[in-house]
Amino acid sequence: MKNPENLSRQELLQQDRIQKTLYRFVNHLHKQQKSYWTGTIAGVVGILSVWAGFEYQKTVKRERAVLFYTARSTLNRTDLSPQQKRDQAITGFQHFLETGKDSSLGAIAKLYLGRLLFEEERIQEAQAAYQQVMEHPNTSELLKNAVNLNLVAIHEHQRDWQAAHEILDRFKAPRWNDLRLFTEARLTRQQGLHTEAQNYLKELLRNAPDSVYRETAETQLLLH
Repeated sequence: MKNPENLSRQELLQQDRIQKTLYRFVNHLHKQQKSYWTGTIAGVVGILSVWAGFEYQKTVKRERAVLFYTARSTLNRTDLSPQQKRDQAITGFQHFLETGKDSSLGAIAKLYLGRLLFEEERIQEAQAAYQQVMEHPNTSELLKNAVNLNLVAIHEHQRDWQAAHEILDRFKAPRWNDLRLFTEARLTRQQGLHTEAQNYLKELLRNAPDSVYRETAETQLLLH
């Protein structure tokens, strides 16, 4: 190797360029390493954020489920009077519905709420709750049929026979056809239309011989 003192200007400049090139290369590696770790850390933070969000959602769902079942279990408490059960259940379901984003339990909670409000003769509020069930994105056909039957009960209470019959006429639930016929018989009998009521009961026995309403239908036919 030459003594640095004997190196030419061209050789010195060449070594300087090599050093600068090496410096840029090392600096590039350092930056890339920093970028790599920054990306890795960002990725880890992102994963942890998703996980934390998921855990939070699970916690929220769990807490809301507890609120729902607490409200519902109030209806089975033996230490409360019927009025106390209704009051506490109404408050419980309303609190559940106010606590966060709606869910599939929301439609069921509104169905319960509608029934309880109807029992309190808060008819307009009950109808509004039932309407919300019908408009809920997670409402199944089963729930819609349940709402229709509860709306029939409201119209029956108001003695609005036409409205009650109109709901039953568009009732699309083949598996519940015996219930529809039994309800039609009850409504027409209250209107004093005993022949029509008997016809509904006969149709029930003919089309649904295994119905849970069979014995009651047979008894009513014998009595009338």
